[in-house]
Amino acid sequence: MSIKLHYLYILFFLGCSLSNQLVVAQGCDDYAARQLGNRWDMAESIDVDAYYPRHIQYMSNIMFSGGKVSFDTSSTAAEMRLLSTVLWSSQPTLGAGNFGQLHPINTTRYNKLAIRLRLNNPNTLRVKAYAGLSYAHYILTTKLPLSAGWNTLVIDLNSTPISYANGSTSSWADSPKTGLTILPTSTSPGHVEVDWVRLYRDGNCDNPTTDLSPLFNFIEPGPDGGRAVIASNFDTPNDVIETQHLSQADIIPHCTVGQTTGDFLYGLSSSNDPIVWTMFPSRPGSKTIDTNVYKIASWRLMLVHPVVDVDAGSVMRIICKSGDSYNESDDIVALPDNGFAGNNWGSYYADITKLQKETGGPTCTGIIDGIRIDPHEFSTPLGFYLDFFHLKALDTANRKFTIAYSVSDDKPLAGTTIDLYYTTSNKPENGTLITAGLPAGSNTRTYTWDTSSVAEGTYYIYAIVNDGTNSVPRISPRPVVIDHNYSDDTAPPEMAIKTPLNNEGFVNQLNVSGYAYDDIDLALVEILVDGALIDSFVPSELDLTARKLHPNWVEASNAGFSKSYDLSSLPDGAHTLKVVATDTGGNSSVSEISVNKGPGLTQTVPEITPPDCSTLPAGMLTPEINRVWRRGRGLEAKIRGFGWIAGCTVSVFSGTTKDTQSDLLGSFNITAEDAQINETRFNIRSLPALPSEIKPYLRAEITCSDYTLSTAPKKLRLRKGRATYEKWLKKARRKFAYGKFQKKKKRRKKKRRRRR
Repeated sequence: MSIKLHYLYILFFLGCSLSNQLVVAQGCDDYAARQLGNRWDMAESIDVDAYYPRHIQYMSNIMFSGGKVSFDTSSTAAEMRLLSTVLWSSQPTLGAGNFGQLHPINTTRYNKLAIRLRLNNPNTLRVKAYAGLSYAHYILTTKLPLSAGWNTLVIDLNSTPISYANGSTSSWADSPKTGLTILPTSTSPGHVEVDWVRLYRDGNCDNPTTDLSPLFNFIEPGPDGGRAVIASNFDTPNDVIETQHLSQADIIPHCTVGQTTGDFLYGLSSSNDPIVWTMFPSRPGSKTIDTNVYKIASWRLMLVHPVVDVDAGSVMRIICKSGDSYNESDDIVALPDNGFAGNNWGSYYADITKLQKETGGPTCTGIIDGIRIDPHEFSTPLGFYLDFFHLKALDTANRKFTIAYSVSDDKPLAGTTIDLYYTTSNKPENGTLITAGLPAGSNTRTYTWDTSSVAEGTYYIYAIVNDGTNSVPRISPRPVVIDHNYSDDTAPPEMAIKTPLNNEGFVNQLNVSGYAYDDIDLALVEILVDGALIDSFVPSELDLTARKLHPNWVEASNAGFSKSYDLSSLPDGAHTLKVVATDTGGNSSVSEISVNKGPGLTQTVPEITPPDCSTLPAGMLTPEINRVWRRGRGLEAKIRGFGWIAGCTVSVFSGTTKDTQSDLLGSFNITAEDAQINETRFNIRSLPALPSEIKPYLRAEITCSDYTLSTAPKKLRLRKGRATYEKWLKKARRKFAYGKFQKKKKRRKKKRRRRR
């Protein structure tokens, strides 16, 4: 075993000067950067993995800040999990976690482990490594000493004898590893701060002058596929074909949940697993789907639960129906995008033809006529939010396809190049060159691939990224289908810049908002200032303008963006802001405006963020008639709803029973857009005509351009002391008639006065 405290690193942090001979950059073949596309740099919570509460049961006050994670331990058994072992041999685990069955550690390649951490007391550290398709683990037999303060610990795993939990011994390189865990306080509990962890090949990844591997990830071809056959954005009731085992199910338009603005389905489960059908025979929009073509499911889900707990129910299932056959997938772990923390959104992607049933065999094959998602399996009632559920085909191209990506490094990208290849395997090797030497520091993150002469077939794309010291291969999460009978997308994306306005001013912070989406598949949005790329992303927020323009587009509820950029380094004066939106068909739309930087200048305030749906009291998520009562000579009712928008119509119906309210009393339009809770009062007298008979139950319908919401019936509230509805109605009619007589009498008096 080799344990090294690097004095070079210590001197660096003490601020001592180093000679030029000591600061020569050296490469770092880092497992996390190469295999996960994300370093264990403790910059975000996804760097620590956990899917059971017991994984973090001895850790408290976990905080990610300034590129470090800190926490307190209450036991020597406290673990910081970096790579989770497999859960089930048959079922891929979805979500944002780091899972070893998807990215096993090649132990013959990666043989060094470096850790930089600080402790508040002298301590020791152990490492666990997991292997195979079970929970059996290896333990480093020796506790490695650590001092109080900062430590840089380097472990030569090849020379470290390790043992199974059952006592038998082995070596690091005897098999690929599927899990990796660090126990930083193996002698006594304490406070821990971790800067970074690196699992690497022989080299100098522990050196402060190390040139770290560049990070590269594909955006297109992406994990969610291309052309959609099911696009449930949960912006209308029609997107939910049927629900089961829910005590509450509401479509919530235009609001914010967990810092995400959109349209959502909110459900509250009963005692059984909740069920949401997005397609079912004999229901609206029913169809049959060929899963040989449309097989990529994607959905976004939040469970209203404080922590991820697989044992308790943080798992999902996909069920495909074909005729009388219902095929249910094995459990799918629901890990949110930020790792182990609960009450957060998770983005999930699955090839439904590869999901396995619990009893073995594929879940979805051939032609299906129904598909559903079971969002969780908690035995007690639990709320959840669904942002969307899409079922798509793989990305397909005839003559061209847009490859989109993200790339970054610990140094400027000038000099870093990207080579792109295509291959029939899912490994980044033995491919055919697409293009070589793309400058990573250029002002675009897209490349349009000419596929007109590529043989028909299904191909993965991979990149070789070289920064002069390190060379990193990365492969696309899904392949592209080349089909020369396919009709390419020729229409450009639709986009608009909402803020800033043309020729508007700002001081240092520039807010850019707008929308961009495509009828097939948007690849990327890029923001440039004076021709220099400052950001690239895929929109994900709700924009009402975009949704109204094309409500049936798959990206209609996720087309908006709102970004803020620090441009304090720019000189005062006029500058050019350009926004470029590119789709996977190689089509682009460009919006360009001028902005002025200078002291005292102000920018238009972005649109008001909708209210937080999660804070609404029960019963406020769908419209309701809150109260109905007699007012003067008529009736007054108050209708309460959520997220109504301009152009919607409220119609009021009456009926004699709770089951039937079909007599229209009247309608009125909503003329002002209001993202807050609406309370709209109306008086029956102000409607077109007072009906000859007002019945005791009222119901309201809110009809918008693409959906209709209906309230539950509400019984008229009678004045105290009135025994029957008929007595009240008789008096109301008499007062109404008397009122009309008095008005006529006043008009006759006025006429007589004028004549005199």
